[in-house]
Amino acid sequence: MAQGSIDRRLFLAGAAGLAVGGATLAACGGNGSKGQESSASTSSAVNSSASVSSEASPSSIKNSQSVTPAYVPYAGVKPDTPAGAHGIPAGFYHYPANPPSFTSGVPGSGGSVSCMMEGGGTTVAKSKNRWWQALNKALGVDLDLRVVPFTDYLNKFQVDVAGSLPTDLIQFVMVPQTPQVLENEFADLTPYLSGDNIKAYPGLASIPTASWQISTINGRIWGIPESRPAAGTVCAFRGDSLAKIGIKDNPPQLSNGQDFLDLCKELTDKKSSRYAIGEQPNIYVLNAALEMVGAPNGWEVQDGAFTSVYETDEMKQALDLTTQMWQAGYIHPDSFITPGKDFTWWSGGTITLYFTAFGDWQFQATAQPTWDIGAVALPKWGGGGPAAKVLGQAGYVYPMAFKKTSDSKIKELLQICDYLNAPFGTKEYLLVNWGVENVDYTLSEQGDPVRTKTGTSELIDGLEYVGTQEYVNLYVPGNKALVDMERAYLETALPNGVADPSWGLYSETAVTKGVTATQNVQNATSDIIQGRRKLAEWDSVVTSWRNLAGDAMRGEYEKAYAAQH
Repeated sequence: MAQGSIDRRLFLAGAAGLAVGGATLAACGGNGSKGQESSASTSSAVNSSASVSSEASPSSIKNSQSVTPAYVPYAGVKPDTPAGAHGIPAGFYHYPANPPSFTSGVPGSGGSVSCMMEGGGTTVAKSKNRWWQALNKALGVDLDLRVVPFTDYLNKFQVDVAGSLPTDLIQFVMVPQTPQVLENEFADLTPYLSGDNIKAYPGLASIPTASWQISTINGRIWGIPESRPAAGTVCAFRGDSLAKIGIKDNPPQLSNGQDFLDLCKELTDKKSSRYAIGEQPNIYVLNAALEMVGAPNGWEVQDGAFTSVYETDEMKQALDLTTQMWQAGYIHPDSFITPGKDFTWWSGGTITLYFTAFGDWQFQATAQPTWDIGAVALPKWGGGGPAAKVLGQAGYVYPMAFKKTSDSKIKELLQICDYLNAPFGTKEYLLVNWGVENVDYTLSEQGDPVRTKTGTSELIDGLEYVGTQEYVNLYVPGNKALVDMERAYLETALPNGVADPSWGLYSETAVTKGVTATQNVQNATSDIIQGRRKLAEWDSVVTSWRNLAGDAMRGEYEKAYAAQH
């Protein structure tokens, strides 16, 4: 983790998680910020681990039993802290000395391989980019990367799918009639990757099992996932900012919800234009409140019956608490108007707490070592220990799919993806994630790579979405304390974390009417928090959501859930 430049996009926590009970947060802005929600934001059902009901896709019900790829962790290097249960990653204090080679030979056979993904683009063109040229040589192909800004990606993807797919590899997004789109346009990778078949590609075989759920649709594998810890959102803080106002606890110890409010009050000084939080209140602050009051993660299921978080008493409680925080002035007054400035405010010390992806904690700790970044464990609102963590999926929600092509071409593309998934600790990993030694990075006395100015400008943006293992392990160059801190955080968060039971299910309504229905709910939460509507109106908001899409989504989930169980 944390090898990229400050412009690298990071996963918004809980990609199919809460997001006010159901909006998929798929977008991540530049400059280390989470940015605003992408136009691809959809219902929580729209996750890449869909299992299609018979009504949703009568043409693709064959092979409905998923065959998960075998998991073969790379044994060529020894971690300082081994991987643990519940998806806890291995940890490294330094990059292994004398990195071994992971591959032999060249995976490609010449020619060009094209790939479309999200990103901000690479500053230095391929013709002058030594990193890109070295990677092309190692792969044995001319890698043609077509990087699209995340705000435009959904539209671009839909245009390409409606026409003729222009690239060999393409980051897949859920759209209406997803099962049919996959059947018609994309290669089924199940024969190549299911079970022990994946062992022909040891880099791909070292991707943790949980991540494959993201690209497994209707029991078949349709892409390569980019693996990430399923830790959801962390409440990050700047230790240097805490110290300036006299808070010595690092991290602050919170016993209950009132402690959290007291901390927010202590961090707020309106006369000095300082606030506890600056992120969009009806997304990030509300989600934190939902977590503390013990709300479901999007949906909950009991005896096969689905209930949305919208329909729970916890939703009303969390909405009321968020409204109180807004009225008390603990949240930046421009957080609704200009939510994209939240990272700028955090960088400048205007806000102290920052709800962000687990990976961003590690990323920013590397990019800004003087900030002394840590994470606050949110408590149960009434006390009694840490709140049950709302989990995200174990990877980025858009997997890398393959255009339909010949068997030999698919195998070559898999070999290229296998190289790009070179495990941490290898020579190939350094090339893929850090570039050319003594050009894009140098090695410290401890053997850790250090990004150069050239490496920052030559960084190949978007390459991580081909499934690189940048986020698979805990590693902050030379920062043992942070690796241990993150390990301790995950040991608490992951074992008792709450997943969304709609993961692994597909709802056609969710990707059609559900988009508008969810946006209507988000508009209503915004109005209630800002005092334009009353909390007493919430039941009518939920009724409208149910009538427009919610009840249909529920029915589709329940039918698919029953088929799986």
